[in-house]
Amino acid sequence: MYKDTYLEEASRLIVVESYLLHEHKKLSSLSLEEQAEKINGARNRLGNIGLAYLEDYIRVATPEELFRSLDLETKWKLFHAVSYGCYNKELWNCVGIPDLSWGYREISLNECILESPIGWAKNISDGHLPFNILLDYAENNLGLIKNQDKYDTFSKPDRSKDPIIGREVEAGILVHDGNGRLVKIAYSVAFQEQNATSVFGFIGKPIKQIDIKDKDKQAFCLFKENIVGEILSSVQE
Repeated sequence: MYKDTYLEEASRLIVVESYLLHEHKKLSSLSLEEQAEKINGARNRLGNIGLAYLEDYIRVATPEELFRSLDLETKWKLFHAVSYGCYNKELWNCVGIPDLSWGYREISLNECILESPIGWAKNISDGHLPFNILLDYAENNLGLIKNQDKYDTFSKPDRSKDPIIGREVEAGILVHDGNGRLVKIAYSVAFQEQNATSVFGFIGKPIKQIDIKDKDKQAFCLFKENIVGEILSSVQE
């Protein structure tokens, strides 16, 4: 059912792989006890149905090889287990839907809108936050935010330059994954540690006049049921 549908698109699977490689840098740097906490948290959120390969993925030295060895359905389940199970992010709701076409490109920071501000950015808003407002706040509140650059301080590999994930909206690019990276950039620019004006990322573009074939509709329904609905309903039971 998954074969020959939008879920098999190379560009979409590249987004999934990139996200899993990004989070692996963080998860693999945790202690065994912290890793067990993440796995147990995912189990509490998803049950055992969606956790196949999660422990292997967290502890493997070459996650790209593991990912590429998996079948299509398992790749999506692992993506959901990490994004929703470990981090409570509903990324499936953008990367996994059929009405977005995915591409990789450079994005002006002023195009970016944070979906979920974190850290000191919550002083400005708990909701959608344009990057230019974030940066303006940082530059005018240096004393208040000083020493609050806490993004990924414990992870050995540098994750701050990994691609973000967002989608085109009327006001710009709504960033679903990468909000912490944007806050770090704003902090660094405000304190003149760097002079960044853009980031790279995977951006979903709405497909105009979308005409999804029946098999694609069936695949999306199967995707929601098997990877999202079935897993969550099993926990609720």
